[in-house]
Amino acid sequence: MEQLTDREDTGSVTESVNHILQAFLIELHALLKDSKTKEVKQDYSLGLRIKEFLDEHYLEDLKLPAIAKALNVNPYYLSHTFKKISGYSPMQYITLRRIGEAQNLLITTSQTITDIALQCGYNNSNYFQVVFNNIVGMPPGKYRKTWK
Repeated sequence: MEQLTDREDTGSVTESVNHILQAFLIELHALLKDSKTKEVKQDYSLGLRIKEFLDEHYLEDLKLPAIAKALNVNPYYLSHTFKKISGYSPMQYITLRRIGEAQNLLITTSQTITDIALQCGYNNSNYFQVVFNNIVGMPPGKYRKTWK
């Protein structure tokens, strides 16, 4: 009979330990979830700061270290966070932003392609046309004729 009682005591202790462990795991999960939510909010906030900075300065000759310095963030962390939030690296975003501006100018103005290239941050019109063609799928002149 005494052996049965020992087993019952062991079972009771095991059950108590399981309950404590389960409560601990639930609490740990809640803490991790909160920290993840906080981390996501911080990443999103930084992503917005980066986007705002890039939108204000996309016509300038920007390099990742200069962007990171201006925002007081590690360049790797900046790039990683922005890509996680937007799906693009900061430099890809700048390129897409410039080409988007060029598309708008091609349709709404009669400026030359060279003038538009310069206005959109490209010092070399030929390079601008190559980048434009790669992103849009047609050269700027054809784009203008198609959409104007």
